[in-house]
Amino acid sequence: MKWYEYLIFVLLMIILSPVILFGLIIFLIIYPFNNFAKRKSYKKSAYYRDFKTPYSREIFNSNQYAFYNYSVEENLPIKYIKQKTKPLDYFVYNNQIFIFPDFEKIIFDENNNIWNVVYGKNKRESKCTIEEFLNKQMMLFEEPINMPVRILLARDYIENKIIDISKLPESLYIIRNYTSALDNKNIETLSIIPSTTKDLYKMMLANKDLGGDYKLVNEEVIEWIFNKVIYYIAIDDNDGYFEVCKNNKLKFQITHWHPDEYEIYDEICKIGVRGNVLVIKSFLGMSYIAYMGPKEKCIIKGKRKGLYKIYYFESK
Repeated sequence: MKWYEYLIFVLLMIILSPVILFGLIIFLIIYPFNNFAKRKSYKKSAYYRDFKTPYSREIFNSNQYAFYNYSVEENLPIKYIKQKTKPLDYFVYNNQIFIFPDFEKIIFDENNNIWNVVYGKNKRESKCTIEEFLNKQMMLFEEPINMPVRILLARDYIENKIIDISKLPESLYIIRNYTSALDNKNIETLSIIPSTTKDLYKMMLANKDLGGDYKLVNEEVIEWIFNKVIYYIAIDDNDGYFEVCKNNKLKFQITHWHPDEYEIYDEICKIGVRGNVLVIKSFLGMSYIAYMGPKEKCIIKGKRKGLYKIYYFESK
């Protein structure tokens, strides 16, 4: 950097120092409450109840934690094994053993026609083949195994926007995320990560379980109409947009958010599959999503609660 660039940098730091200090203070105030909320949630989880493992951020944010709690909630027909002496959780399903990834992503090496797993990022990045990864994991089983071993892999571990699921290695079992069913009922929707609104619209057309009436407007936005609510959905440059409006003359916006390209279709399903509900809480002009998913699992009723106004939209 040249001398004047240093000078500009120092001046900017001086000017922005009150904002930076304010942000730091807010962080220091919020962090303990956020950490307490996570610990409280962890203590209530099926994972803690069954394994009594002390709380850690690594566990709380892990794929294993998310999947195990989901499997208990959904009563999935699996046998989950948490080993005592080696750092490998796995489960048995349909006479197969499933393990979880401990890497960043999977990429296809076109020159050698193989799939590699990638650890780390940037300068710390390293990689090995899927076979080499599995061989290392085989050393972590406490007991001998006599079943095929597969990697339970969420779709966002594969960077390719379009893949042919049938041509992936047999050792990979692709799911949408770690709170997804194992039956792969709509596996064709896993083949693509939408880059445009049109891509997203085609994925919706392939799902016959969605309620309401939807259409693609000018190839830019999906208008999804229900009796009481209208959703406007779009995706562009990997940035999603999901808007919730009242279905009346004014089309009053209740809330909106920006889901990731990997998340947006999953959220469409959670909100729009027939029998699912979207619950929004509103307070002093601020709104947030309180629940999205099956109606029978929602404990929030569609009525005012204290100072909160509650919007309750069911897909039919």
